[in-house]
Amino acid sequence: MDDKIDLNKYQEISRTKGLPPICPIRDFCQRRAKTLFHFTYAHTKNNNYAELEGKLIDTTKKINEAGTPFEHYSNNRDLRYFYNACPEVNLFDDGYSLVRNYAISSGTWDKGCPDFHTLTYKHFSTCTEYNQFTYMQTSPEKMPDMIHFDDALKLKIEKLMVHKEYNSAIRESFVYLTTTIRNKFQINSQIDGTELINEVFGKKGEYVALDDKKKQAYRDLLSGFYGVYRNKYAHHDIQADFHEIKAIIEMINTLAFEIRAMQT
Repeated sequence: MDDKIDLNKYQEISRTKGLPPICPIRDFCQRRAKTLFHFTYAHTKNNNYAELEGKLIDTTKKINEAGTPFEHYSNNRDLRYFYNACPEVNLFDDGYSLVRNYAISSGTWDKGCPDFHTLTYKHFSTCTEYNQFTYMQTSPEKMPDMIHFDDALKLKIEKLMVHKEYNSAIRESFVYLTTTIRNKFQINSQIDGTELINEVFGKKGEYVALDDKKKQAYRDLLSGFYGVYRNKYAHHDIQADFHEIKAIIEMINTLAFEIRAMQT
């Protein structure tokens, strides 16, 4: 059994490591949400995790569970166990009554043993999600701040960026931009790239209420942007440079915002 970690010990560990007293990602960590759900709701009528996740954490900033997954079992009478739980649920929230006020991530109980057998005590600084988050915040390859990103773009690329699949993130970003243009101007055909840009912003295009100079400027900008950067990463023979990727994705988000705001 590990050394017990109660509130005083937990905060002492935080102070020693120069960290906050509680986990800074607890309000949007999926591991904490799953732990809260199984400890609180799993055996009630309201037991649909997908429906409750948004009440348990802020899903707009959600950090997905990473590494070894949380496991939980309880038949209420004879046996209970959990592994790889968020340690702060038992410490700060409504964890198991037998082990409240301790930072426990794994434990088991059965009716033949009156005491809860603690397998692991844990501090948030050793959690995979926290370390992944801090790495992405401090690494030279820091993810772009996606708070201002359109939700559809964020959904397409966030996991790809976390897993450093940068070429795929670029390709998905251009798919998003193409879809944005088609949807905005209600273009049902599957024309793409320069052909799509010319259809909307060419001299004969009647989709957008811009004067000829501005239409020409957007045509040149978008056509060049597609031609240089989408074509560059269309195949797998070039390894994407992280800093270039960030700039491209930021530009795609900005262009999509401007296109959605255009008068037709």
